[in-house]
Amino acid sequence: MIQKYFRLIWMFLMLCLCSCALQQASGVARDVYPEKRILSTSGGLAEEDVFQALAKIDFKTVDASYHVRAALVLRRPGYVRLEVLPLIGNPDLLLTATPDTMTVFVPSKKELYRGRPTRSNLEKFLPWSMDIEDMVLVLTGTYPFCTTERLAEDVSSEGRLWRMTCKKSSSESQIIWVQEGSQKLMRLLCTDETGSEKYNVQYFYGGQSALPEKLVIRLANGSTALTVTYSDVRVEKTKDLSVFNLTAPSDVEQNILE
Repeated sequence: MIQKYFRLIWMFLMLCLCSCALQQASGVARDVYPEKRILSTSGGLAEEDVFQALAKIDFKTVDASYHVRAALVLRRPGYVRLEVLPLIGNPDLLLTATPDTMTVFVPSKKELYRGRPTRSNLEKFLPWSMDIEDMVLVLTGTYPFCTTERLAEDVSSEGRLWRMTCKKSSSESQIIWVQEGSQKLMRLLCTDETGSEKYNVQYFYGGQSALPEKLVIRLANGSTALTVTYSDVRVEKTKDLSVFNLTAPSDVEQNILE
């Protein structure tokens, strides 16, 4: 009788151990490739969506600070329309970009600039150094560089955040922190080919929206901080991209950008 009793206890313990082992194995299977699950959503803006918003932009340097309002329209991979709004009258600056062409119109000077949307051309008019494709992703809280084809490296968990390093073909890298569950991009850090930090971005959200209501971009040298706060946000699905093509008046001076 005693032997039968101990045999039952032994069988019960073995069942418990097997159950725990199965649970641990299934847990590993769920999380062994978290980057695939996270990057399948990419957060922020879907490729077919057009993002529209009013933006309050606070731009601070070591010597001064500036505050502007702008109307912003964005679409992946590299479509931008930016109108810097005055208190009254025409825009102070109007910039449009597609993956092939960038056009900038300055109404007060009746000057128009046209060229490729390269990083160097964008730097002439905007206070950051960033590719046009990366700019769209950064401003909408979408995961730059990372795709399901180019999987992230060095995936780890930090509290309720997933931390992933993504490499670009140019050897630039980006570390992103994504909130588990909501898949929202909370922070990113971009480094150059030497591993030195170029800039970092922090995101703030309101409610259940997958799009940020505020973001702060800081350059690594500490010289510049850019805070963007959105209002009147709209997201539409459309194939009409005419809003990203700018036709200036015929009497303006046209300048070609290299």
